[in-house]
Amino acid sequence: MLFVRRFPSHVHLGAAELGSPAAVTAKAFRGRAANSPAVQVQPEPEIEPRRGLALLLDILIAPRRAYATIAATREWWPAGVVVFACLIASWILSAPALLNIAAYPVHGAPRFTSTVIGNLAAYIAVTLMWQVFSWNIVGSMYANFCAAGRPAFRLLYRTFFALAAAASLPSALGTLAAGIVVRAHDPTAYHSMNQLANSLPLSLAVFAAPNNTREVGFLSNFDLPTMWSVLLTAYGGRAIGGIKLVPALIVPCAVVLLWALLSTLT
Repeated sequence: MLFVRRFPSHVHLGAAELGSPAAVTAKAFRGRAANSPAVQVQPEPEIEPRRGLALLLDILIAPRRAYATIAATREWWPAGVVVFACLIASWILSAPALLNIAAYPVHGAPRFTSTVIGNLAAYIAVTLMWQVFSWNIVGSMYANFCAAGRPAFRLLYRTFFALAAAASLPSALGTLAAGIVVRAHDPTAYHSMNQLANSLPLSLAVFAAPNNTREVGFLSNFDLPTMWSVLLTAYGGRAIGGIKLVPALIVPCAVVLLWALLSTLT
């Protein structure tokens, strides 16, 4: 979770500054040339905020512009809608294979019973709630790093909550891609969670023991799209709030690790 450039590590934007795209451009996206007395620093052009789906495209291909938009608008709902849609679609696509895995040990026929549907709905609900909770963790921790106990905390919390939502897009797209790959194959070909987790072999689950479901569940959370999201979150915290890179990385990594540990309980 890269192609994001380094940003200044000691720039902290106050509440009034965050409301202006020009201030974000000037403070959060200042080039390294400012550190050299021999170089004449030129003012950077203002970055025009791009809302909605354009913001989601920018977080993938132009993160600097996306960070400027997030700092200026604090818009999170387009990312929330798309992320939730990707996750739900992935579960729907993977459901036949999951049913076959559940029925395989008892040599039964995979069926959508009320119990199966209830369990699937409960898992989806818990995962979606965790997604929002994780955005709250990032928003709270990053805002605390920048403005603990100050009036700007609430504004910064909203900004970093929006950052976390937008930065989770690569992870959600990776989940959707895995669901598409699973659905493209015959569901009866899947007999274990190891096969399902490695249908798109982008995670550490490729190193898991084939019959160890807990190990597969744990390692499958550490995949390339998720790491992309982690890096987007960390570099966004550094660009918008001047948070040092190490603490900015620790927060999203801790969120991923906590969810991976919870995944071993199911």
